[in-house]
Amino acid sequence: MIKISWYKYAIISMIIAAVFGITLGMGTTCLIPVSFAVLGCSAYENFHNDLSYKKSLLEGGLPSLIGGIIIWICFLLA
Repeated sequence: MIKISWYKYAIISMIIAAVFGITLGMGTTCLIPVSFAVLGCSAYENFHNDLSYKKSLLEGGLPSLIGGIIIWICFLLA
């Protein structure tokens, strides 16, 4: 089952990638700020749900990374 929080993390990461990619002109290097969002989302999951490091990366970091990669692919193909 897909959790609601996974959608939120993916959307947050998409917004970060779009803002840094379009307004700041980073283009395909927009994954650099997305990596900080991945760390933040996984730390948030670890702090609030008391998960292990691996589980928090899967629950918080992976959806965020996938959202950033989707926008990165859009910049790459443009």
